[in-house]
Amino acid sequence: MQRNHAAVVLAAGIAAFAPLGLFVLAFVLMQFMSPGPFGAFARWSLIAMWIIVFAYIVYALFSSAVPGLQKIFWAFVLLVGNILVLPLFWFFYVWRKAHPLSSRGI
Repeated sequence: MQRNHAAVVLAAGIAAFAPLGLFVLAFVLMQFMSPGPFGAFARWSLIAMWIIVFAYIVYALFSSAVPGLQKIFWAFVLLVGNILVLPLFWFFYVWRKAHPLSSRGI
């Protein structure tokens, strides 16, 4: 059970950093690809990013890891600052909940 939970936390971390990575990759590929293939890549990257953002907003609203009064705040911040805020939210509310000793520097 613990091993499965660690895999979920790791997958959530990869998903948190994926939109930022896809944005950088799209910016680099924009220089080298023709508009046709790049347009398809950009479209699917945006769809994936919004699915990940939506999943994190649902997690922020319904998880016990986020304190009650901060749920709406984090949902709004995730919606507005999506690719920049996802890694921070993952670290504070997914990683630290799974690794409580890491929050104390141990």
